[in-house]
Amino acid sequence: MGSFDGVHLGHVAVISQLVQLAQKRGLSPTVLSFHPHPRTVLKPGQSLSLLHTETEKTAHLSALGVDHLVLYPFTPTLAEMPAHEYVAQVLVRELKAKLVLVGYDHRFGVGGQAGYQELCAWGAAMGFEVIQIDAQNDGGTPISSSKIREALSQGRVAEAKRALGYPYTLSAEVIPGKKIGRTLGFPTANLKVIDPHKMIPGNGVYAVEVTWQDQRKWAMANIGTNPTVDGIEQHIEAHILDENIDLYGQEITLHFVERLRSEQKFDSLDALKSQLALDKAQILAFIHQGFLG
Repeated sequence: MGSFDGVHLGHVAVISQLVQLAQKRGLSPTVLSFHPHPRTVLKPGQSLSLLHTETEKTAHLSALGVDHLVLYPFTPTLAEMPAHEYVAQVLVRELKAKLVLVGYDHRFGVGGQAGYQELCAWGAAMGFEVIQIDAQNDGGTPISSSKIREALSQGRVAEAKRALGYPYTLSAEVIPGKKIGRTLGFPTANLKVIDPHKMIPGNGVYAVEVTWQDQRKWAMANIGTNPTVDGIEQHIEAHILDENIDLYGQEITLHFVERLRSEQKFDSLDALKSQLALDKAQILAFIHQGFLG
């Protein structure tokens, strides 16, 4: 049970054991999450940057073998419910839990009042078993959604990929742009992120894979304000390598593999064009060497 914002390798360790134990005991592996996100109820008006949309979360959990994803309504009443009452009502009475697996640092209830020890005591009284999973580490650091968000905010998408177990994704609609890239020989898809709460990696130029329908192509993506042409607002655009495809109105997904460089302001469009050629050459070299596999 939890928000599962970004199904990362720590979550995978818990869920893998959940599925294995459920199969052995004839139980149905279930994940309990919440909708809307608890932070929108506990801290209304505060900005929210999520690693996963509900659709992405559902797809990842289903792929791991979860039979049921319960999106429990998160309300002010639930937020104030004592932990013991929450366990008795939600876990036992409604979900009929027989085995509960939790991460090494899982806390719940008002102010995080309860955790593994309390669950064990209540489980003994209410008829369910509790198993705690050890921390999963990335280079000695426990994997967490907050660490992944921190890495993404600084553009460290390769680090985020290690913790997630797959490249971070961003789905967007292709919309008309200023067509400046086309004049430079690098036509780009100008993108509008579909979910306003979805986290956008830090500004910079990235090697990405782009998927849409049954297509999958390598591309270079830019996130930033386009300072060379005096841009102000943040834009996201992607140039699909060696392709000139009309994708207007379509939904595409960027899979962030590696950051090439920070965003720069160039003295001229010719200087920008030269750098874009170098960026493209770097991605092609990475692909040839198998670095981006």
